[in-house]
Amino acid sequence: MKNKLAKLIEVLPWLCANPGISADVAAKHFEITKSELIQLLQLAVVTGPGQGGGELVDIDFEDEDSLFVSDAKGLQRPIQLSGQQAIQVIAGLHYLLQLPGLVDREDLISLITKLQNSFRIDNSPIEVMDNPRLKEISEVINTAISTKSNVSIDYANVNTGSISSREIEPKDIIINNDQVFLTAWCLKSEDYRLFRLDRIMNIQASKTTQQQRSSSSPLSPKGPIEVTLICSKRMALEFDPQIVLSKRIVLDELIELVIGVHDLNWIAGEILASAGEIRGQSPRELLQLVNERIDNWHILNKSA
Repeated sequence: MKNKLAKLIEVLPWLCANPGISADVAAKHFEITKSELIQLLQLAVVTGPGQGGGELVDIDFEDEDSLFVSDAKGLQRPIQLSGQQAIQVIAGLHYLLQLPGLVDREDLISLITKLQNSFRIDNSPIEVMDNPRLKEISEVINTAISTKSNVSIDYANVNTGSISSREIEPKDIIINNDQVFLTAWCLKSEDYRLFRLDRIMNIQASKTTQQQRSSSSPLSPKGPIEVTLICSKRMALEFDPQIVLSKRIVLDELIELVIGVHDLNWIAGEILASAGEIRGQSPRELLQLVNERIDNWHILNKSA
C-alpha cells in the first residue's frame, strides 16, 4: 500500500459501520490482502488524540472472523475543523514534509494547498527548509527498496561514538518518537536492524541484489528473544513500537516493557547507555551479559 494513512481513514469508519465483519470480507471490500488489512489494524491501535492510557483507538481483531471497533476516538465520523484547528493541521502536515521518505511530497503539498484554499489561508504560517543530506539519503534508500538492491553505509553508533561500515538490504522507512528509522537486513550482523537516518554518515548504492529472507518479516522486526525491561516513561518511548509486545505502568510510574529482539548484545548496550533509565529483568542471559560488561569496564578502569 502506497499510503497507509489514507487507507486507514477509509477502513476505520467502515469497520465501525460493519461490526463483526470478518477480516477476509473487509480485505476484499478494500481490494487489499488480509495481511495488509491486519497491518492497518495494528497501525490503528497506536492512533489517537494522545499516547497515554485510554487515548488510543481500540480494535478487537484477535479473532479475524469478527472484527469490532470498541472505541474509535471520534475517528468514525467526519471531523469539522475550525479555522484555528485547520492552521494546526497545516502546521502538522508541514512537519511531515521534513520527515524524508515517509510520505509522497506531491500528495502532501496538494493536501496543504487544498486546506489553505478551503479556509482562505493565503500564506502558509510555517516555512520549512529541506535538509538536502537527509533527502539524498532517503532517495537512495527508496530506490534500493523499489529495486530490491543493497546499499553500503557508514553509520555512527550513538553509544560508542564510533563509525562502522556495513552493507545492508533496505526494507522500509518508519517513524518512532519523531525520529526516522530504516528497517534493514544487516549483512554484518546477519539480522534485522533499525538505523536512524540522521546517523547515516555516508550512503552508496550497490549492484548486489537482495536475498530472500524468511526468518522474519522486514516490516515487523520482532525478534525471537523476549526481553522484559523496567524503563522510565521517556526511555519507553524510544523503542520502536513494532518490537513492543506489551507495556504497563508499575510502581512510581515506571514502565514494564516486553519487547522482542534478535540480539541481546544490542539491548545490553541500550541498558548500559541509559544511565539507569532502563533496567533488565529477563532473560537471565541478558542480565549476565550486562554484568559481564560492567565487570570488564571495572577491570579496564583499574588497569588504566
